[in-house]
Amino acid sequence: MIEGAWSQFVQQRNRKHLGQVVDLRSFLFGSRRKSLDAYRPFLRDLQEGRCFYCERDIKSRADVDHFIPWRQYSLDLGHNFVLAHPGCNSSKSDLLAAEEHLARWTNRNRTRRDELEEGFDQLRVLHDWPKSRQIAHWAYGQADEADRQVWVGARVDLISLSGSWRKILDAACQPVT
Repeated sequence: MIEGAWSQFVQQRNRKHLGQVVDLRSFLFGSRRKSLDAYRPFLRDLQEGRCFYCERDIKSRADVDHFIPWRQYSLDLGHNFVLAHPGCNSSKSDLLAAEEHLARWTNRNRTRRDELEEGFDQLRVLHDWPKSRQIAHWAYGQADEADRQVWVGARVDLISLSGSWRKILDAACQPVT
């Protein structure tokens, strides 16, 4: 009851900054993780059987990963899901991915938007590309401000952000030609 009242208070006091938030309560207080197994076949087809991060073929098991880590944003939005080798997913853990992965993620969500939205609708998963992009902007902005490093891959663990993350996310607003 208290969480609901606080969420409503924050929403009312910050309307111009928050806009229409999908689930402010989950954002503020977290939510329980649920199984993402149902999304695996769709993502496998979308990614043509390749790991999102290392781009090698997925021969057996794969994990559905939250591109923006669930620990940072605990609402399951479809555009945030990628399929990864268990080793890549485990290595990335709750870190933000490097700008090369961010560029691939934004390009995928921008150029395959219709296909993604149709798939997410069929799977009955919440999706909102502009909101997902806004969340990514916030998360990378926080990391940049705090001089946090981002995950590159299993062989090269962490690097600093170069600042190109802003250009990558701004380009995601451009129409597909």
